[in-house]
Amino acid sequence: MNHAFLLQVHRSPKLVRRILERLSGVNHYFFINIDQKVKNASEFEYQLKNIKNIMQISHFNVMHGGFSQVACTMMQIRYAISLPLDFQYFHTISGQDYPCVSMETFDAFFEGNKRSYMMLDTDEELEDWKQKKYPHRLDHWYFMDIFNKPWMCKLHLAGIIRRLIYWVPRKKFDQNLIRGGWNWFSLHKDVVQFIIDFFDNNQSFIKRFHYTTSSDELVFSSIVYPYADVLGIEKRNSLRYIDWNPKREYSSLPLILDERDFDDIIATDAFFCRKVDLAVSKTLIDMLDKHADSDSFNRRIYEDLD
Repeated sequence: MNHAFLLQVHRSPKLVRRILERLSGVNHYFFINIDQKVKNASEFEYQLKNIKNIMQISHFNVMHGGFSQVACTMMQIRYAISLPLDFQYFHTISGQDYPCVSMETFDAFFEGNKRSYMMLDTDEELEDWKQKKYPHRLDHWYFMDIFNKPWMCKLHLAGIIRRLIYWVPRKKFDQNLIRGGWNWFSLHKDVVQFIIDFFDNNQSFIKRFHYTTSSDELVFSSIVYPYADVLGIEKRNSLRYIDWNPKREYSSLPLILDERDFDDIIATDAFFCRKVDLAVSKTLIDMLDKHADSDSFNRRIYEDLD
C-alpha cells in the first residue's frame, strides 16, 4: 500500500529532514512545498539530499491564512494522483509535525483500512463559531494572497488594506454550507477523488473562499462533512495530537510541545504530534524516536515468533 505525504514547510530544514527520515519506507512518497519566501531554500535542498522517494519539490508561495494554502494542497494532490503509483492514502503534514509511532505500526494500521481521519467541528462548536468565528473569516475582504511579496509582508500591506476596507460589503456566505475543522488529515484515495471532483464541479463555491481568511480550516471540511458517513470519515480523529488548550503558559497556539507532553501524546495513539521545534522539543523528539524504535523492535520480535 502506497502512502503520499504532502508537506508544506517554511522553516527548520534540519527538522524537516529528521521528519522525513522517520517517515521513510519503500512505500512512502513525499511531495514537499518549500515556501517561495524562505531565504534558506538552498539549505532545504541540501538537507533533502539522499532522502528517498521525494516525488516533488515545489516552491508555491503560501500565505498564512490565505487560500494559497488550500491551492498548494490541491496542487500536491493532483500531481500525486497523476503518477502511476496508486496511492491509497494521502497525509497532509507541516514541517513541524513529528511522527509518534514506528512505520511498521503506521503501515499495519492502514493496511486493509478504508477509513479516513479528520477533526471536524462538533455541532456545539459549529453553532458557537457561526456567531463568533466564521462571519469574521468569510464576510470580509482579505488580500494576503495578493500582497504576498516579502517586502509587502514586511510593510504589512495586506493588513493595512484589510483594515481600510474591512466593512466594504461582500456577498454573504450561506452558513449552512460551512463546517470547520483542522487542515491536517489522513484521507483514503476515495475521499481524495471525491474532493477533486467537487473542486472541478463546484468552482463558484470554491471561488467564494478566495480573499477570506483561514479558509484552509473551512474548505475541505465543508466539502466532505455532509457525506462524511458515506465516505467513511472519522469526524473527531485526525490521528494527530495538537494542544489548543494548554494547561501551562504559552507564547503561541497551538502549544509548542516538549517532554512534558510525552505521556499525553502516547496515550492518544496519535501518529503525528504538532507543533514541535528543535530548540524547544528536542528532548521530546528523542523520546518519541526511542518509543517508535522500541515499538518497531517489539513488532519484529512478535512477527518472528509468529
